[in-house]
Amino acid sequence: MPDGLAHRVRLVVSLPFAVLAVAATSAPHVSLPAVESVRAGDGGQVVIGVDERFFSSPTGVGDWTPLAQAPSERRPQLEACVPGAITQCYRVHGGGELSYDEEPPRGGRLLGVDETTDGGQTWRTVWEVPAARWEFVERRHLIPSGVDRSSKIASVDVLVRAAPGGHEVFVANGAEGMAVRGTDGAWRSVPVVVAGLDIRPTPLTGFGQVIGDHLVQAGLVVVLALLVGMAVAVGRARARPKVLLPFAVLPASALVVGGWVGFFFATADETGPGLVYALCLTGVAVGLTLVQATVPRPRAAVVAAAAVLAGLAHLGPVLGWTVGRPAGLDFATDLGLALALGCSFVVFAAGWWAGSTPRTADRT
Repeated sequence: MPDGLAHRVRLVVSLPFAVLAVAATSAPHVSLPAVESVRAGDGGQVVIGVDERFFSSPTGVGDWTPLAQAPSERRPQLEACVPGAITQCYRVHGGGELSYDEEPPRGGRLLGVDETTDGGQTWRTVWEVPAARWEFVERRHLIPSGVDRSSKIASVDVLVRAAPGGHEVFVANGAEGMAVRGTDGAWRSVPVVVAGLDIRPTPLTGFGQVIGDHLVQAGLVVVLALLVGMAVAVGRARARPKVLLPFAVLPASALVVGGWVGFFFATADETGPGLVYALCLTGVAVGLTLVQATVPRPRAAVVAAAAVLAGLAHLGPVLGWTVGRPAGLDFATDLGLALALGCSFVVFAAGWWAGSTPRTADRT
């Protein structure tokens, strides 16, 4: 490889990953504050427990005051009935032991409340975070990779108290704060905010958020698509196979760098690091495509564009998932994979066309 070309290749490969190293500064999210219990206190107060601290409020929706003395220990109340109307009861979705054999536990139906008005013969859901959006909510909390805190993103305790005009229901929703039913029957999500503590319900959508791992996958799709496209082009041009060496080495290098970056970040879900990583991969792969001397640059650019299209096709449904269309991540991931595979035909065609006019100097 000529010295000038070798220098350009080294420059293309090294600079983006230097940027990635500078970006690797996130600190792990060690703690996840959560409302773990709710009970009745003295004088009709609502008392909540947050990480072994307790707070009381007359309304149960604000004006929280720290308790000087912790109340006695008790088991979470998974079901509670309306005072004076034992046939009308409420139960929470996320309490009790969770089975981690399925992912997510209970199919994602962890944040919700059911009501019965016939003594438990029939139940209906009166408030919930849809199961298909639970994984988005979980990802928004940026839980460290390898750590399962499903029980902290769940409805785990319930209190029902009589009130003028009817009754009120208070539900401990872990890291999602509280769900409260007023005497008018309307449900709402309520934050818990006191000095040094801010627990707020997570929005169910957010464009482009918490898809760092899928951005990385999209970058790898671009790299693999370019490897295929350039292999087709070089093969048709009957050029020296060593031209493909940088493209063959890049995927392995990307995995090594990915593991290194993962060491610095709390979770693979963070969009920022994933975006930088994907842009680095794409930039390096496209740069290698344009600096090679076998396929004319304009035609190589077409191969690169087809590969980028495959990466975007893989990512598109997941971007839609962040805004709730589709609602489930599994479906979005499968659809993205199918679209990327469909684009492989475009990549192959682009490579075949690009290799139809080889440069004489690189013929065998």
